[in-house]
Amino acid sequence: MAYRLARRTLLLLVLVASVEPGLAPAASIAPPPSTLPPATYPATYSEQQFIRMDDGVELGATITFPSQNGSAPAPGRFPVVLNTTPYGRDGLCSCDSGHV
Repeated sequence: MAYRLARRTLLLLVLVASVEPGLAPAASIAPPPSTLPPATYPATYSEQQFIRMDDGVELGATITFPSQNGSAPAPGRFPVVLNTTPYGRDGLCSCDSGHV
């Protein structure tokens, strides 16, 4: 009895999903564009700042904003991408090489 009810429920769900308006079959999905749209903000503006941690340590950061002309950040709020490294900003490690 429970098997028959589960089977009927599954069949009903499949039927409802297949006739649900707004659901497009996979074949009708448009391919991605071949070129990207022009940049909304063609330049960037960067600032060097120290950010104080809870323990008092200050970390150096380069904060880069979108900009219209490169001389000032664009107004508004933007998503953030955070990139961290244990090395210096030039990509070189300041630790001992281990060679004697």
